[in-house]
Amino acid sequence: MTAATRGGPGGGGPQTGRKPRALTCPACGKRVTWEGNPWRPFCSERCQVIDRAAWAEGAYAIPSEDTPSREPPEKE
Repeated sequence: MTAATRGGPGGGGPQTGRKPRALTCPACGKRVTWEGNPWRPFCSERCQVIDRAAWAEGAYAIPSEDTPSREPPEKE
């Protein structure tokens, strides 16, 4: 059984009679098909590189409160 016949990421297309799976590029919002796209889920290599650069710069970091120090609290 292939991904196309079980409805996986390769589902759709001429062999199943369904429309190719389309999604939105997370970087620019352009609609793009999943099948045959070497940069998926992005629409292009450019959008993929932009997203990787954002990760490297920490743009997707989850904000948190200050980390407590490992030193015991001072006694008064």
